Amino acid sequence: MAIPDSFIDDLKSRVDIAEFIAASGVELKRAGKSSKALCPMPGHDEKTPSFNVIHDKQFCYCHGCGGGGDVFQFAMATQGITFPEAIEVVAAHAGIEVPSSSSAEKNDWGDVLRKALDNAQSIYRSNLSQGENPEMIQQLKKRQLTPETAAMFGLGIAKDDWAQIKNMLGGHKRLQILTQSGLCFFQEASGENREKFYDRFRDGITIPIKDKSGNLVSFAIRHAEGKSPKYINGIETQIFKKNQILFGLDQVLAESSRPKSIVVVEGYFDVMKMHQHNLRNATAPMGTAITDRQIEQLLRVTNEVTFCFDGDAAGLKAAKSAMFTLLPYIDDHHTFKFCFLPEGHDPDSLLNKEGPESLQRYLDNATPFSQFIFQTMLEGRDLSIQEQVAGMANEFAGLLNQMPESHLKAGIANRFEKHTGMSLVQSLNIKISTKDMSPSQIVNLSNDVRATVAKSSGLAKNAIQVQISADHYRVENSLARFINQSSIIKQSLPVDASREDKVNLLNQAMEQVIINSNLSFKDESGIPVVQILMDAFKDTSQASDAEKRLKQMCVTQLRQILAGHDMSNLVRLISTEVTRIRSLGKHIRHHHPELASSIGDSLNRFQRAVSDNLKFMDALGRFAPNEVYGNAYFNAMQDMKKEVRELQAAFPAGQVAPKAVSGLSM
Repeated sequence: MAIPDSFIDDLKSRVDIAEFIAASGVELKRAGKSSKALCPMPGHDEKTPSFNVIHDKQFCYCHGCGGGGDVFQFAMATQGITFPEAIEVVAAHAGIEVPSSSSAEKNDWGDVLRKALDNAQSIYRSNLSQGENPEMIQQLKKRQLTPETAAMFGLGIAKDDWAQIKNMLGGHKRLQILTQSGLCFFQEASGENREKFYDRFRDGITIPIKDKSGNLVSFAIRHAEGKSPKYINGIETQIFKKNQILFGLDQVLAESSRPKSIVVVEGYFDVMKMHQHNLRNATAPMGTAITDRQIEQLLRVTNEVTFCFDGDAAGLKAAKSAMFTLLPYIDDHHTFKFCFLPEGHDPDSLLNKEGPESLQRYLDNATPFSQFIFQTMLEGRDLSIQEQVAGMANEFAGLLNQMPESHLKAGIANRFEKHTGMSLVQSLNIKISTKDMSPSQIVNLSNDVRATVAKSSGLAKNAIQVQISADHYRVENSLARFINQSSIIKQSLPVDASREDKVNLLNQAMEQVIINSNLSFKDESGIPVVQILMDAFKDTSQASDAEKRLKQMCVTQLRQILAGHDMSNLVRLISTEVTRIRSLGKHIRHHHPELASSIGDSLNRFQRAVSDNLKFMDALGRFAPNEVYGNAYFNAMQDMKKEVRELQAAFPAGQVAPKAVSGLSM
């Protein structure tokens, strides 16, 4: 079977050629924008390095023998393999599976979804050109976007109509396509109301969301001023993952395949307005904080990234969140900066009021990461109080431990010690590849490393954190992600911790459990997965070929979810965290009785959120790959249900908070 060109292009964009060459045993030495080494080509024996790796172009070349090329050509030349075999080798290095016949079928389905989105885009653009929904067209003019900019980004108009897309693109006959593409959603029957099928995007300005290659993968919509919510983003689908897409990156790369710098802003209209004013290196995440995958995409095409935030408390909070996400990527070869606009302004409003020159000045004067981390850590600290300095040193060491070794990291540590007069005691960093390990082995490794270090160092076991990465793509491994993100509640809670510290820890723990339980269990359409399965299994004797294919796709997908993520281990980890959360909740309620009602209300909401996930998790059991796995999953689910029942018993429903408590919102 031929490997799709789209897969080859994506694989090439994900793999850094210098990392691949270094992993093959070639000793590279950095020299500006390139690296040098003794030529590894067969038959070329040399004493002076003539082999160069050009990082910007992701290309290698030997001035002595003339060998080289891209990452695939390098693998072919040095290992004596064919092009398809080179794809297998490079994919294995990246931890990515080469498409099989079943995954090719999935790609075919992706093409069907993209076609539906393209058809919808034609309708939205037609609405705009024909003057449908005059109020939204007037709002578009108020945003001061030129027709050229609107056309560049493909803006359109969704009518104030619950069924325009549904009716024009096939109605209930194409229900699966319309829901899995995110264009429509399904509302289950309840009480006297019958089930209904609606357009997702209505009465607003439609904003096409494209991947970095310019392929349409979803939409967002901006509603009229005063209407809540202002924006609605498309749901995640087979072809659209919010944590992997950067709005406007396709336009940035259309200007230059290797831009000198990229500016990350917060909003869609910020990006569009900057491009309109010839600041054509702007992009934005999907209405959420920047993610690992998005940072990795940026660093594949540029060495300098500036984050531009609104000048208010929310902007500062977003900047701090970005700073924490950036830590694993801080090195001597990439530059990160933080820009803050005047309070009350975002790039869109500042461009309207003062023009592009003013915005460019703020970007030029952005704060480097090495300074921003100090500003963040020193904020509100009194350096004359040793206890505060000691606490800050512990936090600062924790941040540095997440950064790879570099001259920049050493400089930041030295500066801290000189400024505060206190030495940083950093943790031991252990890097172990988990490429060929099963999820259960990863869990055991985490526990073994923690126990071994505790025994040899004399440290308490719960004071040791083990950070696990799934090779190059940390977020690919849901189990590793859960272990890392839920580890916050495994830390020791100081005896003198304030109620705010305890409440903050409780909230973070609950948030991470919800995020990680959703990571593996949410469906990819607007229809509940259980509903799809029920429909698919009703009466196959009268089913069409399309319905039979849908049934098989559902079963295959669910079995892959179960086997690929080792769900029994993941469920046990969630159970453990629920237990810890219940224990911490009891501690806060006992030591801070004034928070009893608020804590109970917050934990009850958490219990409901986890219970909602349990419904789908329970349904997964019938699709276990084998009997042994099914029994392990069943037992894990029984334990999980027990923990949720005990949480519910400890914090029963019906408690209403007498007043809002800072830090308790979920």
